[in-house]
Amino acid sequence: MDRPGLELNYRQGYYAQSEAVRDLSARKSDIQSALLRTSDSAAVGITAKVDVVAGTPRGTLTAHLKLDPETLSLKAAAGGWNGKIEECC
Repeated sequence: MDRPGLELNYRQGYYAQSEAVRDLSARKSDIQSALLRTSDSAAVGITAKVDVVAGTPRGTLTAHLKLDPETLSLKAAAGGWNGKIEECC
């Protein structure tokens, strides 16, 4: 700008998020809310095994989870699976 007394105001940058990132974020949120909901959690049979491997500077931990298929009902859906917990006892 060559004219005295004028001042420019503008953004220093711009960040656009792609649809894929938004979709992934929404799916992650759905998964988190389903996993953290405890209302039906006692009805699912889960067996867990944890392997710990020491390392430097950090070790690793691998968790193996097995879900009892008798307590789950899954149906193929567009883009994934829909499921529900079967009532037991």
